Amino acid sequence: MELADLYYVARRAWLESCVVSPEASYAVPVYERIVMREIGENPGHSIRGIARTLGLPQSMVSKAVKHGIGQGQIYRVTDSRDRRLSRLEPSAKWAQTLATALTISESDVWHQLFGTSLSETDGTALHQAFTQLHQFFKSQETEARRQ
Repeated sequence: MELADLYYVARRAWLESCVVSPEASYAVPVYERIVMREIGENPGHSIRGIARTLGLPQSMVSKAVKHGIGQGQIYRVTDSRDRRLSRLEPSAKWAQTLATALTISESDVWHQLFGTSLSETDGTALHQAFTQLHQFFKSQETEARRQ
């Protein structure tokens, strides 16, 4: 496994462990966590679009969305161009939980790697580099699912 692959897998596993408590992780099926992660990372997609992206049956995605709506983690937004279609968005509370986990993980990584010697300019540059790296891996994952 290359370093880039290790980074990507570790970051996703860490994020899921921060957002989903260990007790809840056994109660929530893996496919639901995958759907919720996809909605959190790429808000604004329909159930059909998420099913196509993840390669899951539409009924599984629909079930996961219903559970997420029931838990207050996501909500539906009616598409302005087509009233029959709804887009999925993370709730403000859940989005804040994700943002907090990402911020904590990023600052912890910088502190562990560089201690207090990292300047604000270097921190900004690293943040931008890791954001680009994450987007690259996300596009690679999407391309792999299409094939």
